[in-house]
Amino acid sequence: MSKIYKASDIRRALNKKGFREVGSKHIKYILYIDEKKQPIFTIISHSAKDLSKEIQKRIMKQLKFKSRKDFEDFIECPMSRDDYIRYLKKEGYI
Repeated sequence: MSKIYKASDIRRALNKKGFREVGSKHIKYILYIDEKKQPIFTIISHSAKDLSKEIQKRIMKQLKFKSRKDFEDFIECPMSRDDYIRYLKKEGYI
């Protein structure tokens, strides 16, 4: 069964992996590598607490994950920033 993550869990993981916040109506997280903006981003509402399965699926897709396990490893941190960058390069996203 899939875990329900809090927005704060996802925000924490994004910050650890090199995403930067851009505030507006919602918070946009954009990945930077060596100070260069990458085409990888996601958006989380300011008011979000527990994120529904649908919203988690959308975030998972925006972060370019094909499997729920990889997404969970990203959030729970067995996947490091370097691991994530290697994954994105291997899959041809960056």
